[in-house]
Amino acid sequence: MTVQINNPAQLDLISSQFPRRDDTGLAWSRAISSRLFFPKTRGFWPFSLVSGDNDLLDATGNAGTGANTGAVGFDLYGVSPYGVFSGSNHFVVTSGKPNKITGALTMACVAYMENLGVEQGFMSKWGSAGNRSYRMRITASNGFIFEVSSDGTAVTSVTSTVTPSAGPWYFLLAEYNPSTSLTIWVNGTKTQNTTSIPASIFDSTVDLLLGNTNGSFLAGGMSLASLHASTINSGIALLALDFIRPLFAIAL
Repeated sequence: MTVQINNPAQLDLISSQFPRRDDTGLAWSRAISSRLFFPKTRGFWPFSLVSGDNDLLDATGNAGTGANTGAVGFDLYGVSPYGVFSGSNHFVVTSGKPNKITGALTMACVAYMENLGVEQGFMSKWGSAGNRSYRMRITASNGFIFEVSSDGTAVTSVTSTVTPSAGPWYFLLAEYNPSTSLTIWVNGTKTQNTTSIPASIFDSTVDLLLGNTNGSFLAGGMSLASLHASTINSGIALLALDFIRPLFAIAL
């Protein structure tokens, strides 16, 4: 039987018995568990797990440890752990099966930039021409962009319609659906390209970098990065955002 309570005094009386939706402790556990909704997870880096050398550990157990190159630091935003990137350091996840995705792909992270007007990489498996796979970055002209290559050289991309600012945290999610679409989510805004989408992604030999793309380093922070050999639906993307928003004060 469903009981509806309309008396404000009664609501005040029982409200303490129920956790708030924006309770940070509850939100962190939900943010972690929401990534488990994403199918075929290859790597998940919540930035709360590190080795004795401060290398970034992969929560999936797929051996996707991120070697800490240049002493990336760690801090808390409220109760949420994140990596502190200086603009000259990054994590290197050695190329191998966890990063070898040539079909459907989704990658996501939460990040902020200290400054704009310079290219900065978030998640990137992208070398020089002839050795490119996929990457998510912000351009020098301040556009959030997701790119894939079908042959290691040619580039297919989608650029978000969201205009970024320096300082605020952003939920970033990129999705490649073979022969169908490239999609990038920035907070709650979805931008999609369905024109001339390649059937597969090139299998490059470069490593996966967190906080860098081809020498263009992130100056800012990153948390909750993940990589998946699958596509997801909009409902899962929005659910993940809903759980993350209270942790990083993300505005829609």
